[in-house]
Amino acid sequence: MSRQRRPMVHADELYLDIEDLGMFNSPKVPRKTIKLPPDEVFYLSGAIGEPKDYVDMIHTIRFAEEESQITIYINSPGGDLYTCLQVVNAIENSRAEVMTILDGEASSAAAIIWLAGHKKALSSEHVTLMLHQAGWSMYGKQSEHETQTKIMKVTIQRLLDAYCTKGLLSDDEISDLNKGLDIYLHGSQIIERLKADLIASEEAE
Repeated sequence: MSRQRRPMVHADELYLDIEDLGMFNSPKVPRKTIKLPPDEVFYLSGAIGEPKDYVDMIHTIRFAEEESQITIYINSPGGDLYTCLQVVNAIENSRAEVMTILDGEASSAAAIIWLAGHKKALSSEHVTLMLHQAGWSMYGKQSEHETQTKIMKVTIQRLLDAYCTKGLLSDDEISDLNKGLDIYLHGSQIIERLKADLIASEEAE
């Protein structure tokens, strides 16, 4: 995870205009340039590590001013569940507007963070999203394993119910997800299913 303060915005820094229904049939994808940079920009890149590695980002999100905007670019295969929970909790309780931008891959925990954004966007249609049940390893007595497994099932199911099934997944995909299968979505599928929830480029200006 890296952080950038008040970045300079060049003329070629562009967002996909997802409200243009015919854009993918056009030889030129319509795009618009952002005029004003957000107050804070973070890049969630690579595997998500321990919570201590994200204190700066989480603190900024949690204590940002009401009228500020925070943008998180995500290109990650996922990682630590408890880091994911802390980031999601910070977003939910932030007074700022937090926009998450899928900028490559958002899988597992990274997918949850993208879906938790107050506003969501794709950098282009050439992105992927992957959702699945959590995997983890445990040490200790059998009774401890059973207790932790129960808690983990509740935690994961609550996350999936809150963020992953609101028009994003079909009934068959939800069924497959509950069976433990991985669900992959291409950017074009995400745009089609979440069009009303995704931010258009002019709103990001």
